[in-house]
Amino acid sequence: MSQQVAVFDLDHTLIDTDSANGFGLWAHRQGLWAVDDLHGKLAHWHRLYVEGALPVDEYLAFIISPFTGQHRDTVAAWVDAFAKEEVAPKVRADAMSAVRRHQQQGHRVIVASATIAPIVEGVCRLLGLDEVIATELAVEGGVFTGQCQGVPSLGHGKAWRLTQHLGEKPALLHAYSDSINDLALLSLADSAHVVTPDPKLAAIAEVRGWPVYHWR
Repeated sequence: MSQQVAVFDLDHTLIDTDSANGFGLWAHRQGLWAVDDLHGKLAHWHRLYVEGALPVDEYLAFIISPFTGQHRDTVAAWVDAFAKEEVAPKVRADAMSAVRRHQQQGHRVIVASATIAPIVEGVCRLLGLDEVIATELAVEGGVFTGQCQGVPSLGHGKAWRLTQHLGEKPALLHAYSDSINDLALLSLADSAHVVTPDPKLAAIAEVRGWPVYHWR
């Protein structure tokens, strides 16, 4: 029989922050990303994401821009520094306890995030988790081109990416998320778990009888 799989969203599930926005603000403070009214722009994108109305291509073109023309090793160093300084204090202990419970039971643990891969991979290095599904960026000669590669890991795209990644149906699929944008992922799971949900997801969880956690 195939292995059980536990899939965790990253932002506001494993960590109590938005890693893409957090990295953007960190990069701006470091002088790595010169953008006028960055706080306002990030707040705008975040509001649309929470509402489930994010224009994906437009958003990705914006959030990828500090990486364009940069070598992947340079970006990895940036993200490692950001994760250590900004994300480490916001890791949810309850979330990591849930991860460890799955690992102790021999389950395969995957982090699946809509955020771009260099950021997700860096945060997951901090968390000690190495299996990641994220929005991939195109690379040529080790340098980010400023384009996405493949299907963005958002909404139905995340659920599709997971099924492609797994190849075969697991013995049991557990999924954890905070966001209405992950409704397709949660619906795909045999065991759906809702973490500090947004209002839309909270309402659906109540109707479907999904457990709701308020992790710290």
